[in-house]
Amino acid sequence: MTKIADIVEFHAGYGNQVRLVASFYNEQNEDDNAEHIRGYVPIRSHREAFLQLAQSQIPSLENKEKVFMLTGSFGTGKSHLCLMLANYFSRKTTSLEMTEFFDNWKKRDSSGAEKVRNWRGDGRYLVVPCDFLEQRQFEDILLTAIETALEKDGANSIILDTKFKSAVNQMLDWETRQANGQPIGVLNDFLAFLGGDDPRSEFQKLKRDLAQNKSTAMDLFQKTYQQATGHPLSLRVDTLRVVLEDLLSNSEFKKRYKGLVILADEFGYALSEGRVAMSVFQGFAEMSKDGVAGEQLIFIGTGHRRFAAYGANTPVQVDFRVVQDRVTEVSLQAEEL
Repeated sequence: MTKIADIVEFHAGYGNQVRLVASFYNEQNEDDNAEHIRGYVPIRSHREAFLQLAQSQIPSLENKEKVFMLTGSFGTGKSHLCLMLANYFSRKTTSLEMTEFFDNWKKRDSSGAEKVRNWRGDGRYLVVPCDFLEQRQFEDILLTAIETALEKDGANSIILDTKFKSAVNQMLDWETRQANGQPIGVLNDFLAFLGGDDPRSEFQKLKRDLAQNKSTAMDLFQKTYQQATGHPLSLRVDTLRVVLEDLLSNSEFKKRYKGLVILADEFGYALSEGRVAMSVFQGFAEMSKDGVAGEQLIFIGTGHRRFAAYGANTPVQVDFRVVQDRVTEVSLQAEEL
């Protein structure tokens, strides 16, 4: 008797649940990402959403939609679509995987496949996948994810100039002075105010937390530094906007990438838990609209509700409504197999 498996070709990678960051970086299986690309034949709602999101890269004064909220209920494939977008923006269109991707699309929609291929053109973007299930603030997660993306892509020479890095450099400078036998009065005072059962261990832990862009670590560093010296440490960079403007204006970045694409999976959880300051996100969205130094900045967050709904009946609901004007909603519907 003929079985369904004998007449239907099924790619397991398409059916599996996707963890965006792990799948994109092949943390679970080195072939995991490629299998998802080969098995992806986009259904109609995915094709419509993909076209709208991919169109954001077209350089045009009229094309100001760069910040998106991809919404849909459980099982509509938001994370899977984000993984395909990550590959689409990060790989060259001539790569073997992307050739298969466009061929699969043609099975359903030949003209749409041609559009998304032509829009990409030459070059590639730095794609930054983020997991907003992490219990950290928006800017902390973003900065760490960008550093990871640069490292994974072999762009170690491009350094983010952040306040966290400035603080770590100050701590490393103290350790170098100590190793060279130079006066270390400030370090001793810093350790004394840092306290704990073992101040030296606390010092190393603080340095590790700063390297991970944790805001709580920065607060502790600034407080302890001011107690030890009588004045706060003057850091060169202290806003997300300045860091991103510096990155996108970097000559090495511009040689290597067409821009920056941030994919914020499970972004809705961060919004509902108050981990995204609307003042920060509004500035970020404004910068995305015009890009920086000719480089594109695109943000795609996922959630189960519309953007403004996360601020409903909260003290910041007015702020959500203001920022909503800078966010384009893209909805996924459950359909087909």
